Amino acid sequence: MSDIKDPHVLQQYILIQEQVQYLHTEFLQLGNHLSEQFNKLQDQIIKEGAEARMGATFSRAKTEPPLSDGRMIEDRLDGTRDEIRELKEAVEAAEKERKLEISERLRMQHEYEIKYNEWEGMKKNGNACIDELRVRNDQLEASVKDLDKNRGLAIEHLEKLVAQNQVLEGESAAMKDEMTTLQEQTIALRGMLTKNGGHEGNQMDDNTIVRSFASIREQVQRIAHKFCPTKPFELTFSRSPTGQRLEFFKFWAAGNLPKRRNLMRAKIFEIIQDEILQRKNFGMDDFFEGSGGNEKLDLERSLHRFETALMGLNPGSEAATADWRVRTLHCASLLKLANSRAKKTAALIQGYVDPLWSCSRPNEAEGASADVKHLAVLLERVCEEAFEFAMLLRSSRDSYRCELPARRSPLGEDSEPQSREPSEGGSSTDQDIAYALAPALVKYPLTDPKKRLILEKAHVVVF
Repeated sequence: MSDIKDPHVLQQYILIQEQVQYLHTEFLQLGNHLSEQFNKLQDQIIKEGAEARMGATFSRAKTEPPLSDGRMIEDRLDGTRDEIRELKEAVEAAEKERKLEISERLRMQHEYEIKYNEWEGMKKNGNACIDELRVRNDQLEASVKDLDKNRGLAIEHLEKLVAQNQVLEGESAAMKDEMTTLQEQTIALRGMLTKNGGHEGNQMDDNTIVRSFASIREQVQRIAHKFCPTKPFELTFSRSPTGQRLEFFKFWAAGNLPKRRNLMRAKIFEIIQDEILQRKNFGMDDFFEGSGGNEKLDLERSLHRFETALMGLNPGSEAATADWRVRTLHCASLLKLANSRAKKTAALIQGYVDPLWSCSRPNEAEGASADVKHLAVLLERVCEEAFEFAMLLRSSRDSYRCELPARRSPLGEDSEPQSREPSEGGSSTDQDIAYALAPALVKYPLTDPKKRLILEKAHVVVF
């Protein structure tokens, strides 16, 4: 009974026990009463029989007892015996019924206990399930709270990215508008710079040429300053760099922030120099021929080789070569061809410095992606301006060149130091060029091709 915890079940169990005890007590009292009555009746019969025998003995001498009295006594004894037998049978029947009732009650109690144990087991299992569900519910509630928290952070981060993207889109649109304006201004500038235009060649205003060149140089400097990673990091590569690229990244890894900015600035201008400024451009890179316009003819390279061959002629052919170049450029401009060289050069620069971005910001994919897009816009813009500048210079009969001083060459009058680095020997002489940040702008007049006029000095870093 001590295992029963349910108050209702315990009450039912106690009630059954009380009923069994009550029936047991009643049957005991009935048995005792019948036994007492039986004993009294037996004593009375014995007493009456004794009195009858004694009376018969005292009166036998006087008179003969009547036979009817003896029969009456016998009849009474027989009746009493019958009553006693009936009482015994009744007591036995009652006892048997009591035992059956007790057995039935015990059976019901046993069945009830079995059911109760089953219910108790089910209750324990149910409680265990409830506990498991409660624990699971607590875990889910904690997960929901974490998700709500992360959702709030994600929404906040998304809002920042959306705002940043809107700003970048606005800047990109403004830059595209500015690029369009610059292209229009460049076209207009060709006319403004021409003192006697036409296909005979342009006489350029050197001051305006210098300002255009300085604008390109300043844009490269701003890009290097803005996008050069400021925090130290370890460079890793999907493919190991070789040659000049390996040397560049070795210098990069060993330098401080100012040196790294200078190296990035120098590398950007070096690629622009190689791909645009010093090339013999005719604007025919994307010239196609054929009825469908899908067969590319490498006319640009052929014209380049032809001009190189003309320049290798004996002295005195400079004027004829300049006339041919100016007329060819004029005719090529009539085709109004789109040119992809600026875009390809910008992509080349971005691919060259890509390890700097992927290694410096590995856990900031969204922010890094936005910066890379911004960098791409600025690089394409400066490369487009550099291409227009190069085409403008080539449309002149005079020869304009962007010349990069060689590394470790002596500092000359055409170079201007911008920064100093310690030499490998530990001494600083300010006499040797470590590397160039921007080339010099030099003019060779058609009237005196050997005369070298320095319009703008090269910006260099010295030891």
